[in-house]
Amino acid sequence: MSFNKIKTSFDSKQFIDLLFDIVFYGSFLFLIYASLSLVVNLPTSFPLGGPDEPAHIAMCEYIAEYWKWPQWDSHRILRYCDGSSYACNSVILYWFHALLYKITNIHRLGSFIFFIGYLCTLAYFYRKNKIVGIVGIAFVTPQVLFTFSYVNPDVGAICVAFLLGIAVAKYLQNPNKPSNLCFFLVMSGACITSKYHMWAIGFVPFIYALFVTRRSILRLPWKTIFVAFFLAILIASWWPITSYFANNGDIIGFLAQKKARLLFGDPNLSPLSISFEYFPFRYFLSLTITSLYGRWGWMACGLPGINYIVAISLLTLLLFVLIIHNKKLSFFLLFLLLFNLFLMVIFSTQLDYQPQGRYLFPSYFIINGIILYKLAIDPSLPEKPFFRKLLSTLSILLILLNMISISSLGKSFFIIPWSNEVSKITSFDSKLPNKRRANDEQVIKHCKKILHNNPHNYIAHINLGLAFQRQKRFEDAVDHYLEALRIARHQPYSPMVNANLGNLLAQQGDFKAASRYYIEALRLNPDFSNAVYYNLACIYARQNMNDESGYWLKKARKKGFDN
Repeated sequence: MSFNKIKTSFDSKQFIDLLFDIVFYGSFLFLIYASLSLVVNLPTSFPLGGPDEPAHIAMCEYIAEYWKWPQWDSHRILRYCDGSSYACNSVILYWFHALLYKITNIHRLGSFIFFIGYLCTLAYFYRKNKIVGIVGIAFVTPQVLFTFSYVNPDVGAICVAFLLGIAVAKYLQNPNKPSNLCFFLVMSGACITSKYHMWAIGFVPFIYALFVTRRSILRLPWKTIFVAFFLAILIASWWPITSYFANNGDIIGFLAQKKARLLFGDPNLSPLSISFEYFPFRYFLSLTITSLYGRWGWMACGLPGINYIVAISLLTLLLFVLIIHNKKLSFFLLFLLLFNLFLMVIFSTQLDYQPQGRYLFPSYFIINGIILYKLAIDPSLPEKPFFRKLLSTLSILLILLNMISISSLGKSFFIIPWSNEVSKITSFDSKLPNKRRANDEQVIKHCKKILHNNPHNYIAHINLGLAFQRQKRFEDAVDHYLEALRIARHQPYSPMVNANLGNLLAQQGDFKAASRYYIEALRLNPDFSNAVYYNLACIYARQNMNDESGYWLKKARKKGFDN
């Protein structure tokens, strides 16, 4: 009888281990395949690829070509229409992207390698403790996958936040070990070199860990403390040193960014922030949470509502169970998450309205790293069968939902028929008369009627701009194009509108403004038209800026312009 019990117990354990292996390694391979598919097929043009990646790519190409950091006022990088650029943000990850691009001539390889490294870290945890590995891979939501699939500095912030979480947990577990102190301080210093988002969020666990271990740290040899802090300062100094030389002595980059906005920005643009008085808190929170789980392509592709309800329920319950399990850290972890959300609200009301879940990634991955390490070293875990069953059940359910959601997003993502160029007026608004029967006066009359009923219809403004442009009423065309961008700055026709504005302003001799709109068109869609690159070369030549003209002419030829 006892032999049968032992045999049943053995078979049950073998089955659970096999189930864990199938779930972990199956999802591991699935995530690699999905990431590779996005890396290869993801378009850089707005709205699927987002309006940011071309600006990131421009930074990497500049560094790869000249092997130096671009100056804040460089004319060879892509800027936002407000004049800002990533040249003022001294993120060290651009050098890694640039190096790989220089060697392989392939963009996005850096993000893919970082993702493989992150998954391998989870595999290491899985080898240590299978439940820990299952929990770790459950936290790889569809939005995490998407963030790792294109050129951006967020991938570095994710990895730094995750390693900082592990470093904090290791240091709190044994603050008397010199290597733990070094690891903790080095990762704290790395927060400064990764991204603005990590500065305040990384500072919270840094202060918390030092405060909790304030007595232990004084017992370490002064030589150890000095070496640890020296290494941390050495890594953290990358940003201020790079910024000092690139931004005319501005070690942070804020003042240089402000000057760039004044020099290159469009003064007619409406602010992107929303004041507290009109701030839509409920909508902001809803969009932040849904995009934390999965909304791809600049919020263009989403999931059915039931997916979000189940996913957020499972993720919240899983986080709650794990945080409560770490009772000593529970209040700190909850505070960190709420503090991150608070900073997002402040940023949206003061600078740029951004209800994006990926801005919660710093705290999300710091918490992830702390929890996984704490679980991995928890000696009482084998003695808590109910807790282990609850943890593994929630994690496996979330993993299955993640894979279903990724498949669903992938199918909808690549079948959306966005067009890079729009030449027919009927493709803007189906209510317009057929082009063969319509003339510009009919179009103008129809669009004005639409605007009388709805002044915020940017499609009508675009059509008016096109009609006035054909009638050579250039000032009216410019007014309506600008109004279309003011109402909806990021929309599928933005590249065309910006390029048309560049053409009109260049004809009027306003080369500075023309270059701004040409660059904005290329930032939104680098493949919109190779003629835009050539036009940039021409207007820089007209201003006797021969180096810049040669740079953009070279780009035009690379894009296939031959005239």
